[in-house]
Amino acid sequence: ALQSPNDVDILQGYAQALYHARQFRESQRQIEKVLLTQNKAAHYYLLARINWQQQNNDLSAQYLHKVISLAPQYWQAYYLLGIVDGVKWFDQLYKHLPQHSPTSLKQWIHYVNAVVFYREHQYGKAQQQFLVAQEFGEIKEINEYLAAISCRENDYNKTIALLDAKSPSFVDTLEKNTDIDIANAYFALRKDRIHHFLAVAFLYTNSPEKALFFVNKALRQKPQDINYLKTSSEIYYKLKKYQKSTAQLDLIQKYAPQTKYQVKLRKAMNLMALHKWQESLILFNELVKVNYNLQQVLLLQIEVLIHIEKYETALLQTEKFLISYPNHVDIFLLRGKIYRQKHQLELAIKSYQKVIHKADNIDAYYHLASIYYETKKYLRVIDIINKTFATKLEISPLIKSNLLFFRGVALFFLDRFQDSLNDFSQIKEKEKYLKSKDVSCLYYYRGIILFQQKKYSEAKKSFLIAAKDLKSSSKQKNIQSYLQQMEEKIKK
Repeated sequence: ALQSPNDVDILQGYAQALYHARQFRESQRQIEKVLLTQNKAAHYYLLARINWQQQNNDLSAQYLHKVISLAPQYWQAYYLLGIVDGVKWFDQLYKHLPQHSPTSLKQWIHYVNAVVFYREHQYGKAQQQFLVAQEFGEIKEINEYLAAISCRENDYNKTIALLDAKSPSFVDTLEKNTDIDIANAYFALRKDRIHHFLAVAFLYTNSPEKALFFVNKALRQKPQDINYLKTSSEIYYKLKKYQKSTAQLDLIQKYAPQTKYQVKLRKAMNLMALHKWQESLILFNELVKVNYNLQQVLLLQIEVLIHIEKYETALLQTEKFLISYPNHVDIFLLRGKIYRQKHQLELAIKSYQKVIHKADNIDAYYHLASIYYETKKYLRVIDIINKTFATKLEISPLIKSNLLFFRGVALFFLDRFQDSLNDFSQIKEKEKYLKSKDVSCLYYYRGIILFQQKKYSEAKKSFLIAAKDLKSSSKQKNIQSYLQQMEEKIKK
């Protein structure tokens, strides 16, 4: 063991050695002895560092102000003040930092400045400083923080790309410096947080299996972290593993009882996904009673009521909803669904038209086209589908295929046979999105058009496909008649 010397200069060196050996209390005892005879900035700076290491930030700041009063150019003091007393001190640090300082040190200081901004939740300013630091060379720890900020901004692809980049660590690039504390582990993002950011990024880029892998890594390190458990529950929901999602929700309620209503809502949604309508309704009713997140809860409650065919109760709830949220598009979509189930098609049409008057909406356009198709209002079918395709809405393959089918049939009955055939031809690669009876009808009408165009070989193929699943006896008879006529024409 080291023996405490008496000589002041040696004693100062001894205190420094004890500090770097992380024997902070003994280091403080020795430097306080030195201060009895020497009132130097360096001694107070060592006391500030010792107190920072022991998480006594207020006392550390007091010693640092003493350092600056004795030596205003003491740049190391501004560095530590920026850490213990707030980001405002970094401006003074940049003024007093020697011009000849190593590049790696300058990069580190900008990085620490950025970390302090990040921990103060000033993410925009943090990002600016991280990018300044990155100008000196790409570093793994900087990428990790930039990825975290990107994730907070919902830029999930960028999050994944930054965390996937292969870059050196500060441990590899930073020269040793005894004048300041370079505690890489203290400033770096924790590994569990990095894993969680990756889990979130993969969840929202439609890679739930990868998301599950990373959230499990995060949970192994912090098994009671509420945010990690929430993400885990969401991932299981996305994977349609609803019981596992609920199990994570039970853990959240155990570790954070104050989240009981949030947990209850998520459990109700899991029950909906399992088609346990009555059980989910009980939970939604309880949430409505306590006015929890009413906008979302009422919409979900109404949806359940529709599934269990309690249409009048569902309509009453839509009236309550409209009092508080008169311009919410989803409520008119639900009202349209209710009226459609009740076969009150004119009222359903009015509900869907209200949606479109507020904003273009693919669901409203689709339901209108579907109703007009079912009621054989073919001009309206064509008009609404043309309007739909003229919008900039994203249209799924399923909806697009059905809209083309509706319009193709409408065009057929309006004797616009070539236009009808064009629509049917666009569906050819996407028949899997149609109901089997609609596929049969498509080939039936297509066969008739091709027959009229005297393309008998193609017409025959279409009729034979249609005949496999057509339930209509009249259409089956028509097919036999067309096939017979074709045989006779081919013979001639």
